[in-house]
Amino acid sequence: MDTIFENRYRFSDKMMNEYVYGVLMKKTIIYGIIILIAGIAVFAWSIVRGNILFTGIYGAVIFIVAATLVFAPKLTKRELKRNIYTMHKGEQKETIVKFSDRIYMKEGELTMTVDYTQIRKIIDMKTSIVLYMGSNSGVILSKNGFECSDIDDFMEFIKEKCINVK
Repeated sequence: MDTIFENRYRFSDKMMNEYVYGVLMKKTIIYGIIILIAGIAVFAWSIVRGNILFTGIYGAVIFIVAATLVFAPKLTKRELKRNIYTMHKGEQKETIVKFSDRIYMKEGELTMTVDYTQIRKIIDMKTSIVLYMGSNSGVILSKNGFECSDIDDFMEFIKEKCINVK
């Protein structure tokens, strides 16, 4: 059970933004943009046709979808911050993730063990890596948190260990 890789970090706002926009809200944003584009097309069509009722309805739909695209990620981020604050009684705790026979994670008093087979996707972002398990849960790592190893070596290791990654 020797530690092969270790990642240490404090969850920053930049990491949180990446996680919220790139993982938690990604599908909502993509589907919202598709619906928004379709709504704008139908809205324009209803204007050309002179149908005031449909113009009003689609105008309202466009407004609701646009508001959702703007405010849902911000509200999600606020809720995530609130949960972290409550969980750690207002302190920002260091997260330590160790990789050996399993993935061991410790954040303050909280601990979690993850088997490599639970990882479904590896999401490589600008400042962080998410080992995604599904249902909006995952292990977040800081790219700058690997002190004694190279990020490329880690990526090679994790891709080899996570046999269920698609």
